[in-house]
Amino acid sequence: MTEQDQHAREMNEQELVAGLTRQAALATALDPRIEESVVVPALRRRRRRARLSVGAALAAAAGSVLVAVAVLGTDKTTDAARGSAGASVAPTHPQEAPTLHELAQAAERVGTASYADVYTNVRTDPCRCSITIYLSNLTRSDAFLTELREAVPHSDGPAVNFAPGKYARPTCHSIFASMSAELRGRHLPFTVFTTGVEVDCTVLRVGVDAVDTARAYLENPGNGFTSRELAVEVQYAGDQSFMDTSARQSGG
Repeated sequence: MTEQDQHAREMNEQELVAGLTRQAALATALDPRIEESVVVPALRRRRRRARLSVGAALAAAAGSVLVAVAVLGTDKTTDAARGSAGASVAPTHPQEAPTLHELAQAAERVGTASYADVYTNVRTDPCRCSITIYLSNLTRSDAFLTELREAVPHSDGPAVNFAPGKYARPTCHSIFASMSAELRGRHLPFTVFTTGVEVDCTVLRVGVDAVDTARAYLENPGNGFTSRELAVEVQYAGDQSFMDTSARQSGG
């Protein structure tokens, strides 16, 4: 090897060592607790009499830098652990959104417990993923919704709507029972198989065997069902042979 080649090699080694030294200094600057003596000596040992090759010097110096960076990461992790020592951190479990049925049940509980004087009923709408709460006084809807959200504290659940109900549920049930009993106590030109009330307590639905005959009878003012608390609507209820002849109350 010529003297010129030897000089070029030494210059290359010096540039390599200078670059790695800067990396070591950077690691030290990131965390002053890393002593420069941990890193730099490995760089300076390159010129032992045995003369490490450029590749060996690179491996040794790079290893030292990696050790320094690893120490930095470990120290910071230790700091984080030390900072949280003694603090009790409860595991977080995201609360699932209520199902349509769960939200409707919660509305039923709130309505019967806190708003019995205005609460009529609740209806689910799976197609629109919503529930509708019927109140006889809609000025109470904001307070009802607030209490419902406290009972089911989740904002991502089904939508909640409000609509007018004609009567609060106790009144609705009382009217329904009275009108149903009156119908069944008469000698009618048709047979009543079922009775039920609409969810908003506006309509008494009557299931009969002869729709036209029943409609003509109930729409005759002289029979006393045209100006009642609930409108009366008739529908075909099938053959008596497979229908339950007892009253079917659907208002609850």
